[in-house]
This record gives sequence, structure tokens and C-alpha cells, in this order.
Amino acid sequence: MMLAPALPLRDSSSQQPMPAHPDVGEQLASMNKIYAYAKQAGITLNVAHCLDGRAHWFIDRFPQTTYALIKLGGQVFGSDRELFPIDYRSGKVGNEAQLMGVIRMATQLEPLIPRDIVPAPIIEMTLSRLRSGRLAEVNALTGSLIESAERANEDVNNLRYEGTRNSAKERTRAWQRGAEESNARLDACIGDAFAHQPNLLAMKLDLSIKEYLPANQQQAYSMYEREFEQRHHDLQESLGTAPWLPHDRLDRMLASCDAFRAKLVHTRLSHARLVNYILVLKFSRITGPYLTAVLLYDGSHGDVSVPLFVELSRLWDDATAGSGFCYRWNEVQCPWGGLIKPSDEKKRVALLFELECSALSGKYVRAKPTLAVPTFAIGEWDKLSEAQS
Repeated sequence: MMLAPALPLRDSSSQQPMPAHPDVGEQLASMNKIYAYAKQAGITLNVAHCLDGRAHWFIDRFPQTTYALIKLGGQVFGSDRELFPIDYRSGKVGNEAQLMGVIRMATQLEPLIPRDIVPAPIIEMTLSRLRSGRLAEVNALTGSLIESAERANEDVNNLRYEGTRNSAKERTRAWQRGAEESNARLDACIGDAFAHQPNLLAMKLDLSIKEYLPANQQQAYSMYEREFEQRHHDLQESLGTAPWLPHDRLDRMLASCDAFRAKLVHTRLSHARLVNYILVLKFSRITGPYLTAVLLYDGSHGDVSVPLFVELSRLWDDATAGSGFCYRWNEVQCPWGGLIKPSDEKKRVALLFELECSALSGKYVRAKPTLAVPTFAIGEWDKLSEAQS
């Protein structure tokens, strides 16, 4: 659960793993928020925690493709303007760069959206029309730009019938409402924590099951490669096929989450008092479901993250019957981690924005295996205070 990282983009065919957690850069303050949400979803999807204590990210074009589809869907359903205006006298086409991107999306063979991802209705409808409309018949190498623009405009207009447009908007609003409600609850949780305890110690943990994890980077790469090859076999549908994840993995993670939450709430740790918490169910296409825990402790006794981590690791291990793997993000990897004082406005903003990215990425794309289950478990200060008193 993080902001879009300061990472060099790799070619999607390179399949190269990143050697460690990506950093979170200050440039995010000015970054397009929707792109940040798409990048957050891509990072969550492509992470592989390893038993050697490291984590790796695999960089592909998922954020760029998703952002392009979000933008295109908004243009298609948000106005009646011609998307690619044509000047026949000069032979020029408006929005030419976007048109070239749309042609690539319409004509490439492999799925644009990974098989483990479900896009919002507007994105799904736009993508489906692109892959089945007249533009998909264009020869990307020899086709005329004007002909491509004509076909693209025709496909767009076919999506703009009033009934189709109203249906798309209503379905998308219903889809997005849950993400917006989650974001409001996250804001309230953090606000309550700061209201009751001005000095906070913030920790971020990723919680997994050992037997589902690769041993090291080499094994993580092999697992990613197998998943990458499977995606190339899923050419029948533009939105991919059913996810590979066995149901028992998700069931086991949900049960472990419930057990950990109960232990977290009712166990008074020796080094600091828990002020509030957020547990986020995430999905990696490489290793399956995992949890990210955002934990806020009383910071009156200074930074006791290391001994707290030992105690929390033990709680997670107990919750998983001895199979738990716990990864702690340090302050270099997580800019809001550690002590947060009332004057640390940058840390507070970074924490809130990271949670916003995690919640609102769900407005546009969601993991198929976790679609029908709650994503967030959010603490309530008054109940937590009573349980730990």
C-alpha cells in the first residue's frame, strides 16, 4: 500500500524484477492522482515477497495502459465531442498521439488487462468495443491514419447511444461508491488516531503465508515468468480468463486475517499501546493474497519499532499456526513510517495519500480473486481503547 514509486519504467517484454522495495518520491505531490491510483494497483499486483527477507517488483505497462483506458473511457462517456477530429483538406487528425495508442490497444493480440484484474464498467465497455469494433480490423502498419480515425470515431459513437451511456454511468457509479466510502472511513480512522494521540509511532507490515512465497529473487523471477507465459496463452478474451488462485489460499488468508485482528485488538504489547489500525487485503499475481497492516501506536516512548516488530511477528505466526511471514517497511521505503509528531505535516500527508491511493485505485480496477470480499478491516478507536484497557 504505497504511493506511485520513483522507478524507471521498463519495457513490458523485459520482465525484469526490481531488486528491492521501490522508494516513494516527493514528486507525487504534483502527480496526476488517477495515474497514481493506477500505479498503486500495478505495484500491488506485481509484488513478490521472498523468504530471504527481501521483496521484488516486476515492472510492466499496466499503469500506463490502465490510465490510458480510464482517460479514454471518460472521453467516450463524458461528452459528445468527436474524439479524433479529421481535417480532410490537410490530411491531419486531431489527438494523433492518443489515436496511435488506441490503435495499439485495439489491434494487439494479448490481453490489455491481466486475467486477475476486473476493470470498472466504463473501462470494460470501452475496451470491449475497441477489441471488437471496426478499429480492431485496421492493419497497424499499413492502415491510413484518416481511415483509423474514422473507424475509431464510429466505434466511439456506437458506445454513445443514450441507453448504453446511462447504463455505463450508473454501473460505474455503483462500482465506485464502495471505494469512496472506504476512503472516507480511512480518513476518519487516521483523524481519530491523531485526535487522541498527537505523537504517533506508525508502522507498515506486509503479512504473508510462508509456503506460498519464493525463496529468493531467482525463484520469484521464475514464478513471474510462468505467470507471464500464461497471460500470453490467454488470447481468447481481451479481459483474460479465470484467475489461477486456488480458493483455499484466499480462505486461509481471510481466516488468518480474522485471527490476527482479534489478537491485535486484545493483546496489550509490552512496548507501546495500539491507538488504531488498518488491515488491507491485497493480491499479488505471483504469490496470491497477502495483507498490509498500517499500525498506529502511542509514540510517547519513542521509536520502538524493532521490538514491536518482534512481538507483531509472533502474533502473525500464532494467527497462521506457525506459517506466518512478516515484512517490515523501514523509513527509507515508507516515508511516513516511524514517529509522527504534530509538526510532521509531510508525514501525515504521505500517510493519508498512500491510503487514498490504496482505496481509490478500487474505483478503476480490482483484483478478481478478492472481488467479493471486504478489502479493508479498519479499527474503531473507542472499541479498541476499551479492549486494551
